[in-house]
Amino acid sequence: MNRKSLFFGLVAITFTQPVLAALTESYICSSCDYNDAKEAVKQFYETPNCSWNNDGGFSHDMTFSCNTSAKDVIVANPVTQTAYKFNVTATNANSDSEALSITATDASLTSIEIDSLETFYHIHAEFLKAANTVVYANNFYSASSLKAASASSSAPGINESNLSPLSSNQQGGDCSNHPSHYMTGPGAQRRIHREMREQIASKIGNADWADFNEDYDFTGLGFSVSKDGGGVNLGWSIEKQGVYAIKYYGVDNVLSFNVRYKGEYKENGERNLLLDFSLERGASLVDGIPYATFSSGNFADLVDVLVSSCLLENLAGMANSIEINLGDG
Repeated sequence: MNRKSLFFGLVAITFTQPVLAALTESYICSSCDYNDAKEAVKQFYETPNCSWNNDGGFSHDMTFSCNTSAKDVIVANPVTQTAYKFNVTATNANSDSEALSITATDASLTSIEIDSLETFYHIHAEFLKAANTVVYANNFYSASSLKAASASSSAPGINESNLSPLSSNQQGGDCSNHPSHYMTGPGAQRRIHREMREQIASKIGNADWADFNEDYDFTGLGFSVSKDGGGVNLGWSIEKQGVYAIKYYGVDNVLSFNVRYKGEYKENGERNLLLDFSLERGASLVDGIPYATFSSGNFADLVDVLVSSCLLENLAGMANSIEINLGDG
């Protein structure tokens, strides 16, 4: 638990919108202690009503004043299962400028907030256990028959006659099970995301996260956990730590994803998770080469670099989006 975070088809997805007025604004932060939380909540102040006033009748007598706004904000650390609640106030710092003075003072959690946060901790722990996973590719295309790149008619600098046959575990394949397939387009990315999502969902099981005494609802920016008309509305905006899921194809062939959960829906009684996958381009490897090397707009210098036939095949379809130097053959 060193790196954690804190996520259509023709399927109807419905979420009951939370009654935000009854829920306490809250934020997830897996690395926050009391001091971090107190500093973080100051950015979420409610803007006070302010105005410039001319009491003396002269322009140099203009003064700036605001009422004092106030609201409660919670920061919840799911790793330590500790929550910090503050009353955040804002008013004018002085009468000569529009600068604001923001303060955060300790406040007490209500029993409903405590119960709702306990449910959140359970949800988060369940997700962490399932999402920190490794998905193994079946019949993956290994780099066991790597060869130095050379020239070709299908992409600048590749010579197909110089490519060795696919290794035994690649026979009959179409290179769709090689990590470089991910860079070929949205269709390949959706397929891999779906496989990862199904693996994570199977580890969580069919138990519904709402099978506690609270209700929960997911929104685009976070989700709420409530009970008896109160509770917390949780957002991700200050969370810095990530949950990482790995698709493993073999030595030096891995795709690493930062995963966040956004909700769930049910189709024909089956649970479907809504997960957000963000590829970690620096940590992902294709034939031992960082995925970021092949990002659109980059110059990929593969002269005298050992690469697999599948990488060359998938790169051939990308020749228009990245500049590839494979030598003269």
